[in-house]
Amino acid sequence: MARRVQRKPRRTISTLGWFGIGCGGTMLLGIIALAIIWGMVTGAPALPPEASAGSSAGSSGGGSGASSGSSSGGAAQAVRSAPPLEQQIQLVQQAARREQPVQVTMTLRESEVNGMLAGESNSQVRDLKIYLGDGSIAGTAKVDYRGSTIPLTVRGRPVVGGGQLHFEADEVFIGRLHAPESVRQQVQQELDRGIQQAIGSRNVRVERVEVRPDVMTVTGWVGGR
Repeated sequence: MARRVQRKPRRTISTLGWFGIGCGGTMLLGIIALAIIWGMVTGAPALPPEASAGSSAGSSGGGSGASSGSSSGGAAQAVRSAPPLEQQIQLVQQAARREQPVQVTMTLRESEVNGMLAGESNSQVRDLKIYLGDGSIAGTAKVDYRGSTIPLTVRGRPVVGGGQLHFEADEVFIGRLHAPESVRQQVQQELDRGIQQAIGSRNVRVERVEVRPDVMTVTGWVGGR
């Protein structure tokens, strides 16, 4: 007669046990996701396209086309002949005291703008740098937030409306992530406030703005008020 072998009962995981395993797995995935997001937020992003626009424009400036060469050469000559930015500001201030309106043009070189920004001190924003592209402007900075340093990148374009110069922020990145719409609007408001302090305080009625790699030209009227 065959001997019966007594089998040990298999252990079954209760519903509560499966729930605990599921919660633990979800929590682990959540921690991993947060770590990845935090790494993307605090990680150094790639430089904006405007950062390389100046070098590419400089390398293509010696092309063989006669018409393109003459136009780009004339623009480059105008930039080279423009006085330093501080001197241009003084000239605008002098023209603003005249009784009749005077048309003025300010040529803002990328290097000069960044040189002025380097002298500004801010407890929360540092390493601010501006890049001028083909019709667009980009800015990078490091923001200190709750003990962490977060890279911030802003890309947009200048627009003129009602005699004032504004900045339309098209993209705002926190690290390597797109910032929420509320952050984009706040950044745009701060940039507009800075522009109005720089240009509006000199009573410049802006008529036209042009952005090219390495240089921005602002044309407007002062005086007569």
